[in-house]
Amino acid sequence: MTESPSQKIIPGYSPARSAGELVYVSGALGLDPETGAIPKGSFENEAHQVMQNLLSNAAAAGATAADLVKTTVYVTTFDIYSDFDRIYRTYFAGQLPARATVQVAGLLADALVEIEAVAWVDPAAQTF
Repeated sequence: MTESPSQKIIPGYSPARSAGELVYVSGALGLDPETGAIPKGSFENEAHQVMQNLLSNAAAAGATAADLVKTTVYVTTFDIYSDFDRIYRTYFAGQLPARATVQVAGLLADALVEIEAVAWVDPAAQTF
């Protein structure tokens, strides 16, 4: 597995772990890899960053967006759900992964959203 930008932000954090054909992608926050902070401005900035971080962590373990079969999204309020859903859908071509969305009392770094995933990587398609 290659190093993910998340490892630079949170030492000791395992962004993804392979187990046979499955890749478990740890919860990703919308932390900017350069600053280690949630992007300023609208929730849209955080939502795009959380998706980019999730896919970066998955890629470090050899998985792509097309390989994701299940995601779990944690939100601090369902008021942001429709905005997040609209952005989430832009990161997938074709069938979306199965998904659960759970409201939580709070997240690290005062984030509004966190996402984790499970991917299935076809061994015949692996190039490494």
